Formats: sequence, C-alpha cells, structure tokens
Amino acid sequence: MKDVQGWWEVPSICYYCSLLGNAFGLPDFTIERLEEALLNEEEDVLLTEMYTALTQAILPNAVEKSWREKVALIFSERNKNNPFEKSDFEKILTSWEKLDILYNLCEMRMENSDMNGIIKTIEKWQLKTLPIGEDSDEMLYWYFCGTRIYRQDRNVEHLERKSVGMSGMKKYAYETLLKLTDTPRSNLIKEE
Repeated sequence: MKDVQGWWEVPSICYYCSLLGNAFGLPDFTIERLEEALLNEEEDVLLTEMYTALTQAILPNAVEKSWREKVALIFSERNKNNPFEKSDFEKILTSWEKLDILYNLCEMRMENSDMNGIIKTIEKWQLKTLPIGEDSDEMLYWYFCGTRIYRQDRNVEHLERKSVGMSGMKKYAYETLLKLTDTPRSNLIKEE
C-alpha cells in the first residue's frame, strides 16, 4: 500500500476526476478507494467503469470491443507501451500497469475535441493547483483530495515536469511527490 500512496499519478488522477468526472461519466470515488482498486488482484469494478468510460469517449466507434481491446488499440495507435500487445486480454495487470493505463487514458481524453467546451464550464479557481506551503529545505507541500499531503523535493536534479491537460488547464504532476504521515497541516504552511 505504501508504494501506491507514493505514486504521484494517484492524486493527479483523483484531482482530474474530481474536476471532470461528471462531464466524462466517471464514478465518484475517494483516493483510498482508488488505491484499493489498484491493489486488488482481481479485476475491480471501479477501474472497469473508469476504463470503459474513458475508452468509449476516446474510441466511440468501437462499441463491440471490451475496454481491454480498446486500450490495446488506442495505445498501439499512439505508440504507448501496450500492456496487451500480444492480444493477451486475460492478462492479470500489476498495480503499476493499472495505474499507467488509467493515467494515460485520462491524458488522452483531454485531447478530445469536446474538451474546450467542458473546460469552459469549470470555475477558473478550480483549475489551479497550487502548493499549500514550503519549508526551509525548499520542499513544496501539496494537499490533494481532502485526505493527503504530499511533499515535492524541488532540488532533485532528475525532476521532470509533465504537463497534464491542454491550454486553459495547466496542471503539473511531479515525479518526486512523496507521501507524508503524522505531520499536522498547520506545520506545513510557509510563514510570511
């Protein structure tokens, strides 16, 4: 569980879905529920619903295909690492593969032509993701989904910034977000 809680893609997906889930027909869920689904060795209902909704929006004409077949088709068309490249649609996915599929589908969904209209319906203040504070070691602190505080080390040389989304919705996910535990939120806010 600790590994999954340290992956920056988890809060990124939760934030994305909290903003756009209704518009995309995605189910409501908590960050804990998503982590549970990723760790579930069997196919989880939450992930199946999310994969199905996202692949249907990305590939609307392939109605007769399963979400796994659609992922294989979408990923091969876009030269992404395809977990089903040998047409092994019964393959048991690792937690990381499940998360990678979901994260990539979220990014690809942002490329649909209907996104400009959807983004316009969201309040501008909701589109901003700002750190809640910084400490003396120049660590940034981020608060996601009402339950977690993450720490970002800005001094790490290999830090890669990935832009998630499109113009009008700039949100950055960082490779080095780490979960913090037992740190009161009030202790993390930078004093002016």
